[in-house]
Amino acid sequence: MRSWPSSDRCDHPTMSVDTPLWTLTATELVKAYSARTATPSEVVESVIARHDTVNPQLNAVVTLDRDGARTAATDSTARWRQGAPKSALDGVPITIKDNIHVAGLRTTWGSRLYADHVPTRDETPVTRLRDNRVSVDGVRRSFVQGDADSDKALTGQPTRPDSQCVQTG
Repeated sequence: MRSWPSSDRCDHPTMSVDTPLWTLTATELVKAYSARTATPSEVVESVIARHDTVNPQLNAVVTLDRDGARTAATDSTARWRQGAPKSALDGVPITIKDNIHVAGLRTTWGSRLYADHVPTRDETPVTRLRDNRVSVDGVRRSFVQGDADSDKALTGQPTRPDSQCVQTG
C-alpha cells in the first residue's frame, strides 16, 4: 500500500498508506505507476490476495491466471521502471467475462456444455487489451449464454458481499 494525491473523483476516499492497491481505479493505478509509488507487480499481488480472501464466498471468478498475471505484471513493471510503458493502461489488471475467449483460459459461457472449453486464441477485445499491455488476470463468471435466469450448476451461485441472499451475475 502506498500514499499519493487523492483522485479527482468525489466518491473515492483520499489515498493513504492504508489504501489497498486492489481498490484503485485504472486512472489511479496509472498515476501511481507514473509516480513510482506502486508497481504493476505489487498491484497484481494485492489483487490475487484479495481474490483469495473473497472469492470463496462471492464465487465471482471462474478462472484466475496467477502465473500469467504475474508474468504480465513483471514485464509491465520493467517497462514502467524504464519510463517506457506500452500504453496508458500498461499493467492495469482486468478480468474478462466468461463469454469472451481468452486463449488458454477456460471459457464456459456459464454452461455445462462448455465446461472444459479452453480456446486457443483471444477474441478481438482481449487481443486489443493485451496489445495495450493490460494484464488479463482471469475470467469472471457469466450466466448461460448471458441469461441471468439460467442454471448455476456449472460454477455455483455468485453472491454479493453485502447480502448473501441476493443473486449477482
